Amino acid sequence: MTKEISKGVKSQADKLKGRRCSESHKAKVSASKRGKSRPDMVGDNNPMKDPNVVRKVLKSQHKGKTKPEVFVEWVLEQICPGEWEFVGDGSFMVGRKCPDFKHKTKNMLIEVFGDYWHSEAVTGVLEDEHEQQRIRMFEEKGYQTLVVWEHDLFDQWRLSQLLGQFSEFGCVTF
Repeated sequence: MTKEISKGVKSQADKLKGRRCSESHKAKVSASKRGKSRPDMVGDNNPMKDPNVVRKVLKSQHKGKTKPEVFVEWVLEQICPGEWEFVGDGSFMVGRKCPDFKHKTKNMLIEVFGDYWHSEAVTGVLEDEHEQQRIRMFEEKGYQTLVVWEHDLFDQWRLSQLLGQFSEFGCVTF
């Protein structure tokens, strides 16, 4: 970006800075953008279809562990030490997706879904369907996947049972 364009973008952003929008306005803007794609980014032209580009984007954002991911990592270390590694930083990709945890010897993944970021309001898809889409996508690539929701973290005993059973048997029947 040239300095002139950069200054122009900055001046436009400055005009909007501090502007208050009603919740209904925010919802309308969000709904109007949901599901729309840029025509120049369709098909082979979309750089986000390249896992290397996705990895670079994740690294550029300096994505660290979220609090739910830190908690799940701690529980995993308590019940099965050294078996799982955090890969949510883009160090491991399955297609264009970046799971949160990967088992070191088995084809098993754990995804930690935040209640807000994976909600229907944000994704535009029912939560159960969103979860199943992710599980099916990883399954097609040969991975068993467990999705742990943020609200599941409040019952530590149940979470330990869930993670232990999945880690040992690859399935969960709770």
